[in-house]
Amino acid sequence: MRSTSRNFSDCEPPQLHHCCGVKELILVFPSYFQRLNVTVAVLDPFIHTPSYCRARSPFLFTAILTVASKTVRTSVYPSCLILANRLFGRICELGLVSLEIVQALNVLTHWKKADDMSSWTRIGLAIRMAQELRLNVRGKRPLPGDERQAREILVSKF
Repeated sequence: MRSTSRNFSDCEPPQLHHCCGVKELILVFPSYFQRLNVTVAVLDPFIHTPSYCRARSPFLFTAILTVASKTVRTSVYPSCLILANRLFGRICELGLVSLEIVQALNVLTHWKKADDMSSWTRIGLAIRMAQELRLNVRGKRPLPGDERQAREILVSKF
């Protein structure tokens, strides 16, 4: 198994200000949880805050903004999608693997453009990454009494 210790901080952080302003980002991010995550609950709204996502994975942060902008700020969606695709290319180039990358690929694949022909390839890569991360192996039980710790364990097991 290749090393998964390299994380996305090896990549340059996204320059989202080219897509939209900070005020727009503040409005767009919550709309993902209000409109999209309710239909396919990929992320935990209590854990996946803007600051958490930005610090853990600029790719996941960008993926959330991309799919959310598709419904609430359609004018910035194309720019965000270009940035998400560039970040994905960089991830592939560096051979990075992380839970956040798997989550971002899942988000981008589920809410893809209708003419996107890369979704099967992307979800296949996400599945292989998930297996490499051993997300298919049951986590420790019982869960801790602290709700935040329990959520983090469950999130780490997708």
